[in-house]
Amino acid sequence: MVNKSIKNNLYQELLRAKIKGAIEEAKAASAISHNGLKGTVLEILISKLFKPLLPSDISIGTGQILDQYTNKLSNQIDIILYDKSILPPILFDGITGIFPIESVLYVIEVKTTLSKKEITNAHKSAKALRNFNYLPGMKNHLGNDKNHEIEPIVNAIFALKSDLSSDEAKRYVNVYSGEKPYLSHICVAEKGYWFNNGYHWYNVDTVDDYDDYDEILSFIGRIMNSYKDIATSRRTPKLGNYIIPKNSLIKGMKSRNLPLFEFTCESCSIVTKDIISYRLHDLEKTLSSHLEDGVRIEDDKELEIIGSISVNCSFCGHNQKSKDGTFKFHRVFENYDLIKFKFQ
Repeated sequence: MVNKSIKNNLYQELLRAKIKGAIEEAKAASAISHNGLKGTVLEILISKLFKPLLPSDISIGTGQILDQYTNKLSNQIDIILYDKSILPPILFDGITGIFPIESVLYVIEVKTTLSKKEITNAHKSAKALRNFNYLPGMKNHLGNDKNHEIEPIVNAIFALKSDLSSDEAKRYVNVYSGEKPYLSHICVAEKGYWFNNGYHWYNVDTVDDYDDYDEILSFIGRIMNSYKDIATSRRTPKLGNYIIPKNSLIKGMKSRNLPLFEFTCESCSIVTKDIISYRLHDLEKTLSSHLEDGVRIEDDKELEIIGSISVNCSFCGHNQKSKDGTFKFHRVFENYDLIKFKFQ
């Protein structure tokens, strides 16, 4: 039960007024029967509901999402919330385009009237997106891609009205029965908002204890509270991976004669033979991890570590310590390269 004695803040009331105008205009447009119906409603919702209410660091578009690994394209998606600072899309006009999956945070399917068929189709589209691949946004000590945890796209559905008078989450549970709930948010204007936290469905109903458009305020508010965490998890994938043609690279002769360091990964058990090199900006971190070992710096060109060094598996990303020994490094440009080592 909401305590009605607590007055809504001015910020919230101003947002509520913007929502009211946008929803009334979208509903009026949806009452007109013509071929461009959905496009008109979508344009109104993007320009007058989502764009004015969302933070400026979230960009809004419509179009298809691209998987760089497989060149798969998603179906046409109504509203795409993305962070162009991660990777920029290719836009055909101001908002329509092709979006790298790494930059996409939320996708929202828009329905004038939500029905079982519509929510089933939205579920299938969300499931298909979950099978897309993401470029890693981190590098290991050799500058190769490093696997890390990534928050996937969050799928939502927004409708102006519904053909159902009862609980939308209950209907959706029956739709995905036996599968995962790939849709995490369902919002129906002036009816309610349902979201899944991974364990339970929660809802905001439009009953007497709530003010107009509380459901839309709650929906947009949860997007605002979560989008930065999703964006941060993507780190900094490289745009060049989308641009460079996928030709086979042929390894030529060595440019430098460095020893190969062999180790067996404790996590995936794969035996790796690789050059060991630390970037200059990682040197402080490297030395701090060896405070209990012997570290000798002869000058800014030579480094010796007596003890163990940190080794990163390029297959699974697992980080582990090597066997104890003596490790000599030489600085070349911005890297400290392992040039000689001897185990104890």
